[in-house]
Amino acid sequence: MGHSSRGRYVTGVNFCRGTTVEREVDYCYIHPELFGSGYELVLGEAKNFIEYAGPAIQRLLDLADQFRPKPFLAVATLKDSFSDAEKDVLRAAVEKHYRIIPLTRLELDPYDLHERFATRYKYAVSLEQLQEACVGVNLHSTERR
Repeated sequence: MGHSSRGRYVTGVNFCRGTTVEREVDYCYIHPELFGSGYELVLGEAKNFIEYAGPAIQRLLDLADQFRPKPFLAVATLKDSFSDAEKDVLRAAVEKHYRIIPLTRLELDPYDLHERFATRYKYAVSLEQLQEACVGVNLHSTERR
């Protein structure tokens, strides 16, 4: 398990009901409020160079529906960009108000990341700003990177 100054990160997380594993995610990050009982949660899936299938994303959305507040859902790939089919599935999730953070190799290896983010958040300093910037460059941008 890894951690930041206030958050905790763990890989290979199983979500169980009783002794039965109902869902598994590749990684999870929880960031509690400094002075309160609230938190931000990130559930993440990671792929190397293979496509995300619609059912895999749907399982992640179904898991997110079990949390209040809704978690951020990080969907990471080592490809330079998501395929059109992946973008369609992820855009549909964003339109349904899921907090998707679509990460490509270009964000995971963040050389000059601030130059990629064409939103008002040149330097994303919160999960919400990161989510907005990544959706902008990976799901709504039409320029080829």
